[in-house]
Amino acid sequence: MVVDKELVIFDLDQTLVDTSTLEVLRKNRQWREIASHLDQTMVYPGIKHTVDCLKSRGIKIAVFTSSPKSYARGVLEHHDLHYDLLLGYHDVNMKKPSPEGFYKILEHFNIDSKKAISFGDQHTDILASNEAKIQSVACLWGNEDNDKLIDSKPNLILDQSIKISSMIGC
Repeated sequence: MVVDKELVIFDLDQTLVDTSTLEVLRKNRQWREIASHLDQTMVYPGIKHTVDCLKSRGIKIAVFTSSPKSYARGVLEHHDLHYDLLLGYHDVNMKKPSPEGFYKILEHFNIDSKKAISFGDQHTDILASNEAKIQSVACLWGNEDNDKLIDSKPNLILDQSIKISSMIGC
């Protein structure tokens, strides 16, 4: 349960927001072009409620993405998803599965890894979280091959985004 957690860390693309319609633009790094297509993205069911509930409980929210921060900020603002810290591609020297970003987040909030939980749709999210000793949740609604994601040994597995809400008692 998240009730004993002080920090929740989310991946962005395919975890909080379905950005699959932007995949070609993202792969081609057409970040400025993406801004005019944000209306083609959608927040997964229950995510907005979950984020609002976490905020109302005083639980810190970090978003750690392998995308540039300016892109991520645009997506989050477009969908009115509130957070306390955003870490993007340029904020770390080594990308996931390196735990560097997770360590930076823990240090920023001065929170022990046992008081944090992370949600991600890629095996690299899970591997990095596990390496940082943060409870990891595999989100099967993303794009990755679910077998590969499960093989990364997440602590928990969720098959629907709406289930995060009940997991935290909202």
